[in-house]
Amino acid sequence: MKAIQHKTKKDVFADWVNQFVIPNIQRVYWPQITYDWNICEPIHIVFEKNLQSFKWPWDSPVDLNWPVTNIDFTKAPPILDSGEVWDFSNWYKTALKCSLKQDIAEVPVSFWNWRLRTRPQGNATCDLDTLFVRNDKWVGVEATEIWYVTENQSNYNQDCYQHICNLIHKRKAFNYKALSAQGLFMNSLDGEHYFLLHQIDKECGALIDDKVIVIPINTNTLRILQQHTSSRDDVKKYLGPYIQFMTLHDFFGRN
Repeated sequence: MKAIQHKTKKDVFADWVNQFVIPNIQRVYWPQITYDWNICEPIHIVFEKNLQSFKWPWDSPVDLNWPVTNIDFTKAPPILDSGEVWDFSNWYKTALKCSLKQDIAEVPVSFWNWRLRTRPQGNATCDLDTLFVRNDKWVGVEATEIWYVTENQSNYNQDCYQHICNLIHKRKAFNYKALSAQGLFMNSLDGEHYFLLHQIDKECGALIDDKVIVIPINTNTLRILQQHTSSRDDVKKYLGPYIQFMTLHDFFGRN
């Protein structure tokens, strides 16, 4: 995670969800998807309980098609939803069916911490920042920060299309495999998958609700993200028709 002043970007988004989304929707989950690095197929889904108030454990009757483990990291050592202690030293053998780069002796403080220490081979893990039900439909959100959310044809340094291009090609090594794994996960729920680009007020470390960029993720838009975003004009031409501008509250609460 990249830090912004005193909090991480992920924490800022999670705090907003906890404050404004969960009180109204309540059943908001945080799935972590371990997937095969070569084919992007999910292998195992982990729902982690921590100090955030996301719904835990996974208790939906929906069949996710893959094994699920619910781990409570507010306990030391971590426990499963059954009340049994999570066997973090051996869990991977049946859950991931892989080898580890190194063994772990100290109790992990999170699932990501477990991955960083053990470095499971042949797979990776991504998370969906939010999974919830809207109008009887599952919705999965991959959220990330962007600096500008409006078009500015007179100054591309403050133009949303230019910044989408920068986000994908300059600011980070964009992980299309993670989006593909998330897509397979959301398809298993017959749900909707979105890329949500938001702004952060750096002074107070909080999300700016006024406007966000929402991009539906599917086979077509994922192809565009990979092949047609190398310039600002390409982003506007090919991805622009799919982009929606709205407030955060409209996205989470719209009918």
